[in-house]
Amino acid sequence: MLLVLGAAMLAGGVRYSEQHFNPVGARSEATMLTLAAIALIVPAAFEAAADMTAEGLGRLSVSLSVVLLFTYVLFLTFALVTHPALFAGSAAEEEKAHASVGRSLLVLTVATVGIAWMSEIMVGAIEPTTREFGFSKIFVGVFVVAILGNAAEHATAISAALRNRMDLSLSIAIGSSVQVALFVAPVLVLTSHFVGPPRWIWLSPPASF
Repeated sequence: MLLVLGAAMLAGGVRYSEQHFNPVGARSEATMLTLAAIALIVPAAFEAAADMTAEGLGRLSVSLSVVLLFTYVLFLTFALVTHPALFAGSAAEEEKAHASVGRSLLVLTVATVGIAWMSEIMVGAIEPTTREFGFSKIFVGVFVVAILGNAAEHATAISAALRNRMDLSLSIAIGSSVQVALFVAPVLVLTSHFVGPPRWIWLSPPASF
């Protein structure tokens, strides 16, 4: 969120002296991120302060994951079903032509398959590169993979800001962060019980978030 949104605001600010966005939508997404940040910190805080066992931290991580997923579902319901008007763009954006649902789903499916294929290639190529240059796994995960995997939406957010569509830039940057914090991270924690090493989440509780 810091890199993509910051770059988009910088690019838009260079071209336009003033840009506007929907404050209600941005505030709602920022609230979701705040709740997610608190939830993600809780396991590490309990480990440091309460001296919990690995099994207890594992159960706590799973419980928080379920709560975050439920929160994400409620947020989607609020944004897309009950209060979509609060997240509507500006009048200029609403005048743009909209593609049909079928075409949009087809493009989304093809793009998802392509991204999954490219991700497999990147993961396979990054492991020998990491060993050759001596990069740590933390550096690769936090910087290299994050920036490379984020390149498409990074470019889209900046392009939208350059066209004075700051609502779209905020939706891309903050929405992606909300999705990772409220959906991707909890799903990884829950999935680790089925596809990871036995008791992985209990052996390594801080890494669960």
